[in-house]
Amino acid sequence: MYEYINRWNGKHPIPSDFFNSMSDACGENLAWLVKPWFFEFGYMDLAIKDIAVQDNVYKISVAKNGLYPGQFKLEITYEDGHKEIISENVSVWKNGNSVFTLEKASAKRIIKARLFDDIWLDADNSNDELIVK
Repeated sequence: MYEYINRWNGKHPIPSDFFNSMSDACGENLAWLVKPWFFEFGYMDLAIKDIAVQDNVYKISVAKNGLYPGQFKLEITYEDGHKEIISENVSVWKNGNSVFTLEKASAKRIIKARLFDDIWLDADNSNDELIVK
């Protein structure tokens, strides 16, 4: 933000000036984030697609069903009732992938994974939780 303010103070920037300043300042092309959120129609819908386990390594797959990429928090519940929260940044979607797989090594058995966030807007909440059978 400071870079944008310094570049455009007292001038008349347009939206692309803001987006380009942000990309320049962070040293990364942010088109993967800017394009869907500001120039396309869609919605954000993340879902837990699958939970697989092999040799005490759990692979929890989160799918981006909607067009908009978004950050998320994942609450993992273990068999003993303990809960753990893992936060993932929006950048997990920057390569254009529609599925992100989190690998979690655990000696304790995972029985449930749930997507949640207090300010998160999700188009379909019915696919935000998966119980391991």
